[in-house]
Amino acid sequence: DQIIERNKLLMTIYQYLDNILSDSANKQSNYPKPSANFGLFNEHLLSKLKTLTHVHNTFDRRAKEIDNRWQEQYESLKNQMDIKLRLLNKLEGTVNKATVTQKDWREQAKRNQGELEAARNMNEELTDQLSIMREQIDELKTANSRAEEAESKLRESERRARTIESKMKEEERKWTGRMKDSEYREKQSEERLKVEKQGAKEKVESLIDNIKDLETQIQALNRRNNQLQELISIQK
Repeated sequence: DQIIERNKLLMTIYQYLDNILSDSANKQSNYPKPSANFGLFNEHLLSKLKTLTHVHNTFDRRAKEIDNRWQEQYESLKNQMDIKLRLLNKLEGTVNKATVTQKDWREQAKRNQGELEAARNMNEELTDQLSIMREQIDELKTANSRAEEAESKLRESERRARTIESKMKEEERKWTGRMKDSEYREKQSEERLKVEKQGAKEKVESLIDNIKDLETQIQALNRRNNQLQELISIQK
């Protein structure tokens, strides 16, 4: 019974290996039986096991190759994904920056629009001021012509003034000579006047002395006259 069970188990294993290792076209129909010829069955079974081992090794090698290739492809895809993510992040940053820049440009455009309006208004004001300045320039040209005419008259007046000044200097020189002569005469007159004043003072002092003498004489005469009148009154 054990041999029969063993043979069934070996036969089942052989058929299983044959199903795994053979395709439908090369699949065996007549299997060697362990009960009929165990040596031949053993050779076929070992051959199947070797083939299975070879297939297993080949599968492992191919699996490793596929795994390595897949790992390389995975790393490559991962690197590409990282690059794309970095590019995406960079693109997102660029988009955000562009959005901020666009917002700044819009605000700058609004400010520029306001500045443009202010510049237009200033341009109009400057145009008006320029017109006024042109009118003022025309007036200044007219005034300049008048000033040139006045300057010419002033030069003529200065020339006349220099002529008059020259004449005045000549007259002043003459008057200076006359003044010096007059001063000399005045000094002489002052000297004579001082002398005359001194003489008059002396005469006045002499007259005062004479008057005092006369007053003394008059007083003496008055006293004598009073005495005589008293004597006359007594005699009566």
